[in-house]
Amino acid sequence: MESILEILEVSKKDNNITIDAVVDEMVVCRNQTLYDPAEYAPVVCRTQIELEEDEIFPENKEEQIKYLQNLDPEWEVQDSDY
Repeated sequence: MESILEILEVSKKDNNITIDAVVDEMVVCRNQTLYDPAEYAPVVCRTQIELEEDEIFPENKEEQIKYLQNLDPEWEVQDSDY
């Protein structure tokens, strides 16, 4: 499971929420060698979720991170130059 380091932006439209966040270990920064494993780095990613009718997305960024960590959504890399 990826680790969310920071929530950058949250946009809401009805029950659809788009989240941009810095997610750890999403891109390879050093390839594997015979002696060392690959190393991964954080990168800006985006995910979209759809809330149930009575579900509420947290307003607090720390609570948003906890909510998303439990949900474990699919992240799409947005900017590999983070």
